[in-house]
Amino acid sequence: MVNYGEQVSDIQPGGYWSHTLGGDLNECHRRVYYRVYGCWGGWTSRNGPTPHLLYRAKSSDSLATYVGCLVHEAIQKIIQRIRAQMKLAPDQLLLDRIKERMKSEIDYSAQRMWKKIDHPKRATLILRCHLLGEDLHQPEIDKAIEKAQKSLQAFLTVYLPYIRTWQPSEIELIDSLDGIEYKGYTLFMSPDLVLRRLEELILIDWKTGRFPNGEQLKAYAWYLIKRQERDHATILDPKCITGRSIPLINLEEELVLPMNQEFIDDAIERTESDITVLETLHQAGLDHEEASFDKTPHRGNCTYCAFQFHCDLRP
Repeated sequence: MVNYGEQVSDIQPGGYWSHTLGGDLNECHRRVYYRVYGCWGGWTSRNGPTPHLLYRAKSSDSLATYVGCLVHEAIQKIIQRIRAQMKLAPDQLLLDRIKERMKSEIDYSAQRMWKKIDHPKRATLILRCHLLGEDLHQPEIDKAIEKAQKSLQAFLTVYLPYIRTWQPSEIELIDSLDGIEYKGYTLFMSPDLVLRRLEELILIDWKTGRFPNGEQLKAYAWYLIKRQERDHATILDPKCITGRSIPLINLEEELVLPMNQEFIDDAIERTESDITVLETLHQAGLDHEEASFDKTPHRGNCTYCAFQFHCDLRP
């Protein structure tokens, strides 16, 4: 993955796809401009105030996204310890740790400590509400902590025993970002967990929202097949892969999706369609032709956008 630092400032933006970027394309092209082109070089304030402001916004998290990141990180570390056959801390200690960490990091963000750091990625946490000059009320913080603990507790109670039924050698991937090349673009993927037993693959995607995401499972399954091709390994039959999208706070909504070639074709079609749009916008992005990236006509798409504070001031 590209390290967005000064040492790569001569590299042009663009040339990649991710599930998140694909979602942006479907919702608002102007958001794509800010995320890919407008913020380029903004990892330091020396490259100008606007890119720096946009890069800081890109580096920020909504409270819900922050909860999701912490829960995913906690689960990742637990599974890594299982694969390494290391002892786990007691459940209550794990729950207490995530609570104390959230309290500390939210306080850091609330005090705007990140304003003193030139490189936004080095900030402990930038919450979007604080970036916009707003503050969180204690009930909101308490609710977020409760959601994080409830999600982690669901994993510990329901899914950790299941993962323990697999041998450490059968835990193949744990939330590891990887890139594969496709039609001149780098596709970045990061499945939460892949378990493999002989030719059976279980692909797991943890969710801290209330609903599963089948399209993401399809994209990850396609990635696993492409990864096998890249690594010159035995080509996977899609029917060997079962996807599970698991909303940890709403377990009854878990989606179990046995893969087939039709689902893989869906993922390919979606990605190729996104790449076609990205290609048509790329030169305008390099030329900083912001107006070439249309704003969404649906204002509801702006609610959780990191760049709304900047976009609302511009044509």
